[in-house]
Amino acid sequence: MIARPDGLTSCRETGDDGATVYVVDEAATEKRLVTHGAGDKLPFGGKWTYVLTANGTETQLRIAENGEVYNPVFRFVSRFMSGIMRQS
Repeated sequence: MIARPDGLTSCRETGDDGATVYVVDEAATEKRLVTHGAGDKLPFGGKWTYVLTANGTETQLRIAENGEVYNPVFRFVSRFMSGIMRQS
């Protein structure tokens, strides 16, 4: 977790494209976390919800993404070439 001057809790994900900061919108219990990408120069936006559910001796993780891709080229690649985006 990263300390922010605005007092919000956040974390940083580092990948091949560099670092992305996600701000925690909700962490009401140890079983649910809602985040969004921070920064106005990201090629994407939205919210990600992580839910942990006990299942016997195992734990199930469900991730729901409610996002959008701003750059038309990336949106095209995501939709038609990589299958990441799905229309409801």
